[in-house]
Amino acid sequence: MVMAFGLTLTIPILAGLGTVYAGDFAGALNTVIALFASLGFGLMSMTLLQTVPVDRAISRLLRLSRKGVRRQALSKNGDGAGWRSLMVDRAALLLPLLSKSPRSDAIDDPLYLLRVGHAVGKLKQAVRHVDGDIGDEARTLFSALAVCFDAKQRSRSSEVVELEQRTDRLMALVANGSYHDCSQLLDLVIDLRFALSLNFIPHKDHDL
Repeated sequence: MVMAFGLTLTIPILAGLGTVYAGDFAGALNTVIALFASLGFGLMSMTLLQTVPVDRAISRLLRLSRKGVRRQALSKNGDGAGWRSLMVDRAALLLPLLSKSPRSDAIDDPLYLLRVGHAVGKLKQAVRHVDGDIGDEARTLFSALAVCFDAKQRSRSSEVVELEQRTDRLMALVANGSYHDCSQLLDLVIDLRFALSLNFIPHKDHDL
């Protein structure tokens, strides 16, 4: 995408494409030289003026993403399209930074957090009017999710295993309960269960 974007921007300028034909070789040469000079100056100035190290920028974006999952768990009804767009934007900012950093451990985190937060939001909307054991267990699960996805550090494998166990209990309650829309609610709980275990490889925790 980056290569295609660069070609799309530069080829029309290098080819001299315009609404009116101009056979001015000196002007075309001047435009080409100016284009490459401006690109070089832009790259040099961005390198010199970039004050935030790559690893710190990665940590900051991951903290914000974790806050997003925590916000989903604590919200009243779960955020929708706005939250997903924000998380996708953060993932798009993270991926180029991860390619410049030796921190290969965090490469799956953006999509992992996006998947978990999306599943939490959908489940939150589905159980907002559910009472009884299912509602109580769901609210307990959301509180545990908010604690697990704290912005200060990456979730430990033991915390995720505990969340999976809580999700299994909620799944059993829904499957054996008398809730009128049991199948849809069960699908959402299963989606959250898979999201928690998706691409989660326990490794050394990092202070983000």
